[in-house]
Amino acid sequence: DFEEKYAYVQIAEENLNDPDCPDPGLVSSAGIPPALTVAGREMVEHLSKLRLQAVDRTRAYFLNVMKQLRRPKTHVRMIQSHALLKYEYLVDFLLVASPTVHAEIRDVYVESMSKTLYTLFRTYHKQLLLLDMRLATRVDLIAVEEAALRDAFSTKVNMRK
Repeated sequence: DFEEKYAYVQIAEENLNDPDCPDPGLVSSAGIPPALTVAGREMVEHLSKLRLQAVDRTRAYFLNVMKQLRRPKTHVRMIQSHALLKYEYLVDFLLVASPTVHAEIRDVYVESMSKTLYTLFRTYHKQLLLLDMRLATRVDLIAVEEAALRDAFSTKVNMRK
């Protein structure tokens, strides 16, 4: 796991005596913590770059999904189940790796869903109002007299009138 490796490489000498240390048994045989070795410092740099790259790609992915949510006639449930729930561990990663990006993604999601739900309910309300409209009253004419539909020269009813 990336986070475990990142935490291990950052173990410093003061953390070795700490009872909350991730795993003091993994320290090298010389008793030097990984953060104080040349390889450890180099590894911290590489892991930091990889972590930033992963945060950037995750942010781009989620912003792209939010853009899809904003499109009209989008099947929101499908996007939530196939694009968001499928990668929920990435949200947890963002919370640990970059809380500011996590907050940004959360705010964009809340804004997108509020607009989407508002539009859906507004459309639903309009359709309900159409169903509630009064189409005919007691005084409205529903049927037409056959005499008005008869042709002057024939006894047959002409339905084209």
